[in-house]
Amino acid sequence: MEYTWIKELLDSISLVENPRRSIFEIVGVSHKEAVNSNLLAYFLDRGEDHGLSEVFLNSLSELISTVTDIPEEIQLLSDDFEVHREFSTNAGGRIDLLIACKDNPLSTRESDRNRFKWAIIIENKLGASLTNDLDDYWDSVTAGSKIGLVLSVFEEKIDHKKFKNILHDDLSALVARNVSNSLLSVDGLHFVFLKEYLHSIKAISPEMGDKELAESNRTLRAFQKHSGNVRDLLKAERKLVEFVAGQLDAAFKTTEFPSPKQGRTARGRHYCHSDATKGAHTMTRFWVHANNLLYDNELHGAFELHGKSNTVFGDELKQKLREEGLFTKDVREGMGGKTTAEYCQIYSFDYRLQKDSKLSLAKQIEVLLATHLIGEGKPVNKALEILNGLIKKGECSAAGQAK
Repeated sequence: MEYTWIKELLDSISLVENPRRSIFEIVGVSHKEAVNSNLLAYFLDRGEDHGLSEVFLNSLSELISTVTDIPEEIQLLSDDFEVHREFSTNAGGRIDLLIACKDNPLSTRESDRNRFKWAIIIENKLGASLTNDLDDYWDSVTAGSKIGLVLSVFEEKIDHKKFKNILHDDLSALVARNVSNSLLSVDGLHFVFLKEYLHSIKAISPEMGDKELAESNRTLRAFQKHSGNVRDLLKAERKLVEFVAGQLDAAFKTTEFPSPKQGRTARGRHYCHSDATKGAHTMTRFWVHANNLLYDNELHGAFELHGKSNTVFGDELKQKLREEGLFTKDVREGMGGKTTAEYCQIYSFDYRLQKDSKLSLAKQIEVLLATHLIGEGKPVNKALEILNGLIKKGECSAAGQAK
């Protein structure tokens, strides 16, 4: 079989790493419109101390100018304005974000409270369909100049002449570009906030970039070109797994744990004692993974208690083994599973096999088991002795309570 195709395929594959999750994804709020609107209000507000409002205002202004003309009265970068969340409408609705400059900021009259020199109305969408009453939103804001925006993840068809569509992905891209001019004025904590916000937007963006999409298509075509060879290779791998599993079975047949509990192609393999009358033997088993032998030439596995009624002895057994100094760098304390679970590892081990050995794989494993793990005075036998003692101790205690 010719294998040069493997290098050709690997050379042609460009793996795109998944972006790390933002803190908002971790806590499950990255798709919450209210959370996203709160973040935008925070970053747009000059009254906050993060030093990033100019970045967001410049970016928003630049993005708006790509979809509509900005009236001269709207001076985002110089006028004093307020950022309102959930601004009430005439029909009982709520405007997600309202950036508005008061017409008469010094007036205390109630009639001037919601009268603005200019206003930017923003309906924020992170996936939900656009069913909001935009007429109500527009009519509810009294201002000399107004702009209506639907800020969305996907492009939206808007049946309102005054509202324009802008995208989260475009806004975040402009922010990421423009922030370089403000890095020296932003402290570390607020920069972390900004990075998490940008990561959260990237995670919900629907489309790959043109370059990334083209690269992924090229990789798919390269894989499909060699799909027949890939299938042959996977078939060969399954045969090798079967061979390695058979060698493991042959090695364990020479021990007190000869009984494999799975089929020939199972990679994670359990070896249990064949005599169901031997106390501690019936409570324990070996677990070995065939992949480690196949790919790394390494015997990797564990000796463990199995069954919820047996794993309850796990902590006490390991404590006794610690006291007797039976954990070593080669036969370590098992960390997998836990007491009251289906399994609790007592020992874990890794042994590298010799690649140039004249012995068969089964014989090498047999020698390793006999030399390091199983036999008189060996770790597994010591654990079984202690476990039998704990069982008898428990039986005596139960008998005493019965009397």
